Amino acid sequence: QSTWGPLDSICAPMASPPGARDLEARVSELQSLVISLQKDLRAGGVGSDPQFELQRLEAVNRALELEMAELKKDHQAHVTDLVLQLGRIESDLGARLADLRENFAQVPDLEARRANERRVANDSALVARKRVFGIRASKLTEMLRVPDYATIHNLFVTIVIMAGLNIFITDYFENGAVMDLSLIWWCFGDFNWAAAIWLCMLAATFSIVPIAWVVHHSRGVVRGVFVLVYVALQLAMYAIPAYYARLWDFPPATSMALLLEQTRLSLKIHSYLRESYPSSLDGYEHSTVRPEALLETTVPRGGTLAQPWANWSVADEIGAYVYFLFVPTLLYRRSYPQGFGVRYGFVVRSFAEVVATVYFTYIVFRFVGPQFEKKAHEALTLKTLTLSVFSSMMPAMLIYIMGFFALLHAWMNAFAELLRFGDRHFYDDWWNATSWADFYRRWNGVVHDWIAAYLYRDAMTYLGLRRGAAQLFSFAVSAVIHEYIIFAALGFCYPILLILFAGPGIVFISLTEKRKARFWNIFMWFNLALGNGMLMVLYSREWYARRAPQICVAAPSSTSWWMPRSWVVGVSDCQELLSPQ
Repeated sequence: QSTWGPLDSICAPMASPPGARDLEARVSELQSLVISLQKDLRAGGVGSDPQFELQRLEAVNRALELEMAELKKDHQAHVTDLVLQLGRIESDLGARLADLRENFAQVPDLEARRANERRVANDSALVARKRVFGIRASKLTEMLRVPDYATIHNLFVTIVIMAGLNIFITDYFENGAVMDLSLIWWCFGDFNWAAAIWLCMLAATFSIVPIAWVVHHSRGVVRGVFVLVYVALQLAMYAIPAYYARLWDFPPATSMALLLEQTRLSLKIHSYLRESYPSSLDGYEHSTVRPEALLETTVPRGGTLAQPWANWSVADEIGAYVYFLFVPTLLYRRSYPQGFGVRYGFVVRSFAEVVATVYFTYIVFRFVGPQFEKKAHEALTLKTLTLSVFSSMMPAMLIYIMGFFALLHAWMNAFAELLRFGDRHFYDDWWNATSWADFYRRWNGVVHDWIAAYLYRDAMTYLGLRRGAAQLFSFAVSAVIHEYIIFAALGFCYPILLILFAGPGIVFISLTEKRKARFWNIFMWFNLALGNGMLMVLYSREWYARRAPQICVAAPSSTSWWMPRSWVVGVSDCQELLSPQ
């Protein structure tokens, strides 16, 4: 549709010779048209379809020529001035029409060239895209407002209660114990030492504030030295917690919590380094930033100039950084949108859901753990592996779904509510994904935003990679970090997750690309269950194989941290006995 006024009425032939007033109105209408045309031409646009607008202009020009001939014939003696005005309008419009004909004579070639330029610039547009925060609720929060979805949630709660009662009654009547939580206490043992390491890590992260200031405000050797200091800080963040977790042999839950926190802090300080000194205003109407810190108005040479962050102080910077350390996002901004109050009942319920999920995981391992422990001395054959994986798919998926609910929904929403953090888009509807690429994007929005900003787009900007290569690079780094967490938490290198990421994970991304049929959602769920079953079986067998004193191994070299011991159990003529670690 044209935006240049009532062209249809102007192009229509005059029904009868106009009078003086009619002619004045006609001239005024045509002058308004020319003014509108001039504004659009100055803006650099002629509508959504240049060829169409060119045809419309030609029609207007023909109509003007007919009107001019009619006016010169019938009204020259009475309306000479108006005729001259119309002549100037015709001349002006004709000149601009000639320019348009010249500019759009090769419209198809021009459009093809522009399309090619858009394709070439597509990568640059992706690089320039920046995460914008807003006031948004989590997907499950919105869904649970619907009674039908709330009933499904209530069903899960009922299942947890029933399973808990089953364990409670069994322990009471068979063992005489009111509630045996020894497994939970063991899994979270030595938590005080892990908390001490976490406090040291938290204190060390504050060194990024002066490091970032120097990096952003210096050049040459000084900047290079502080970049190296930052690299050393990151290496220490990964090495020291992992070293002490293994030196003091922390239990699995404590180690996992410590390593996840270490990774979270590492990603946060990298984002702070990249985003801590914005070049433009990045504030929100209601946010963590005091309004007077956002702008300062000065009057240089009689003009008014708004300077973003002119009143920003060191105290403001430290306050924003402290808030960022605890807010559930990995992307630093000086300002975030906020809510207007804290619902403490919602916070208590969210933490209760986290505790319930931990207890449900304990219930699952109460049933499956002894099975893995009994089979720890058996050799791993194809038959044993197949039977174990398919029998573990259901409990593994239950833990997977409950873990997602506890960490990405309940835990993050609890902290977001306490800190009045407005944007709670921590994940999307990954359960509806029909392709693995969509699943990875939707599963963990917090981590995905960081990967997209600092791995994917940086790989395209600084390494010169194209989209496909940048995706593989981001995928590989993510897989290595996941495997590092598992290795440091469990105390052995068994890169099953890395192999699944690098093998089937990449294949399934290509296989399911642009798939929309319901079958592919079933395919995604089945492979997700199969993969989680394999992870549960292989990691559990390795864990128990390294801690079962009755297991013999083939040679002393197999006791090293990198050789899977579950591969060599059951071998005859064993030469040494494993001691519990």
